[in-house]
Amino acid sequence: MYDKCDHIVQVFVTGDSFHAHPVAVVVPDAEMIVAWAKENIISGDAKSIAATPELKAMLASEIQDLHKECKLKGFKKLRDFIVEPEAFSIDNELLTPTFKLKRVNATKKYKDQITELYDTIENQQ
Repeated sequence: MYDKCDHIVQVFVTGDSFHAHPVAVVVPDAEMIVAWAKENIISGDAKSIAATPELKAMLASEIQDLHKECKLKGFKKLRDFIVEPEAFSIDNELLTPTFKLKRVNATKKYKDQITELYDTIENQQ
């Protein structure tokens, strides 16, 4: 579903029975975000642009529009996400040789960041 987003190339959606909403790790399209940054007068390479709150806000808007378009129920909507500048690959052991996500490896790699997302969400309520 998230492949419909212009600025996103990969997504790892995760959730558990302890939380009401899923969260995700989003990998933006490096070329697209550099072009977007130039239009929005933000300088830097793809990695530094990925860390900006402006990019996260733009991606969040794109994701929210997709949720509306797909008419997702509330509990299926992403509540928050991590912007990851490095694509999932075989080399970083996040993809299999057939380019499928290794969910166990991704969960281990992003465990602390995912926990932080859920803590932030809980503190906002």
